[in-house]
Amino acid sequence: VQIKVADTGCGIAEKYMSQIFTPFFTTKAPGSGTGLGLSNCYSIVDKMGGRIRVRSEEKIGSEFTTIFPLNEEGRESIHFTLVNDQNGMNDVFFIQRKVLVGEKGYLEESIHRKEDENALHILAFKGLHPVGTVSLMTSERFWPLPISKYFDIKSVLKTRHCAEIIRLAVLPEMRNTSASIGLIILIFLLARATGVEELIIDVFADDTKTIKLYKKFGFVEVGSYCSPSPVTVLVLQSKSTLEKDRSQLRHFVKPLFSRLRPLFDFGDYTQAVHDEMDRILSADKITEVVEDVEEEIQVI
Repeated sequence: VQIKVADTGCGIAEKYMSQIFTPFFTTKAPGSGTGLGLSNCYSIVDKMGGRIRVRSEEKIGSEFTTIFPLNEEGRESIHFTLVNDQNGMNDVFFIQRKVLVGEKGYLEESIHRKEDENALHILAFKGLHPVGTVSLMTSERFWPLPISKYFDIKSVLKTRHCAEIIRLAVLPEMRNTSASIGLIILIFLLARATGVEELIIDVFADDTKTIKLYKKFGFVEVGSYCSPSPVTVLVLQSKSTLEKDRSQLRHFVKPLFSRLRPLFDFGDYTQAVHDEMDRILSADKITEVVEDVEEEIQVI
């Protein structure tokens, strides 16, 4: 359910947009306002499981859209989208500020970099609220890859058909849940679906569970750097273990893909990701056929 309210007033300056819901923030003269109006609105809507989106342009006006889930189930459901508008980018930067700046000590200036405009960004939502994000930068869209500023990728990558998984950021309460695991799986599938041959990723060194999960995929640790926290660099240069390990295909990958299929909408990339899922799962069928043929040969 959406409720929109718009005006043709003076609009809100872009530099204030990230602060308008902050308690006691106001641009009015002292004594003319408390800075609590929008903050209270945000708090009330948030408690109802909803959220507020804002569009504004100076000297033209503002539009506030209040969005509510249709039912209680909608407040808890996890889903994933590929960012395709400014609202989505604002959500990406919101999560990055929360995790990278607020928790990991990144500089505010490092958020909203020029190269972000060339990346593919996935958002994880719990209900209507963004809880995590991860991005993919392909060599076709941006070269050299961002990690080159901190790590010599020429020594580990063998092809220019490569990509970097960047800015994996998940709110603390959602780590090691279906939201974080979904982001990790889906960004891998998106990379494969776009024809990427080699993948490189840097993960905070203290995030051992994520590192273990990527190693389970077949990523290999190739080095580390600090920026500003210690970071571990991993590379995948061949088929992932998702495609090679039959037991894992049956008992982990197949049920996981089944759960993920209805949870994501990547626009034009959706079908390509579904096709990549099917391609990976077909490896198990091929193995079955080979084993059946081998059994028949042995019988003969």
